[in-house]
Amino acid sequence: MYILIDTTNSKLVARCQYYEPLAEHAIHEGLDAYAIGPEACPEAFSDHNMGFKECDSIAERYHTPLPDTKNLVEARRHVLALAEKHATLLEVDAPPPPPDLGPGGAGKTVTHKASGPPKKGVTARVWAIADGTEGDIETKAFRLKVIAACIAEGIHPSTAATQFGKWKRNKLTTRGE
Repeated sequence: MYILIDTTNSKLVARCQYYEPLAEHAIHEGLDAYAIGPEACPEAFSDHNMGFKECDSIAERYHTPLPDTKNLVEARRHVLALAEKHATLLEVDAPPPPPDLGPGGAGKTVTHKASGPPKKGVTARVWAIADGTEGDIETKAFRLKVIAACIAEGIHPSTAATQFGKWKRNKLTTRGE
C-alpha cells in the first residue's frame, strides 16, 4: 500500500495499492505531495523524506500522538495506520501486464482470450460469489459489493479484486459486449 502526503499541511490525501495512480492524482489535484510505500516493507521508505519529524507532524495533524519510540520503522507504521483511517482509498484495478514481446523481444502481438471459470479453490469461490450477487456488473457499487462479500468469507482483497476483473471480462466477452 502506498500513501500520498500533502507536504503543505502534512495531510494524508490518498492511499492505493499502486504508486502510479497516486502520482497521477497528485498532478491532477495540483498537490505539493509525495507518495511513500509499500506498507509491507516500511524499511524501504528510507529513500523518502519521512523521518521522525514528518511522522510526528502527520500524527499531530490527526490528533494522535506518535508512539514513544526511537524506531523509525515503528513511527512509519503508525503513520500508515493513520492513512488507513483517514486517507481516501483510490480504487484502481491491477495494472495491465507488460506485453509479451516474444523471443528476442521482437514486437509480437499477443491476443488474450477470455478464460473460463476456475474449477476449484479460492478463485472459484470469488466467481461463485460474483455469480450470486444481484446488480449491474458494470457499476463500481457491484464490484465493491462482491469484494466485500469475498472479504467477509476470508478471501484476500487483492485476490477478490483480481478474480472479479477476470470474472467480469469473461461475462462481458460471453455476452458479446
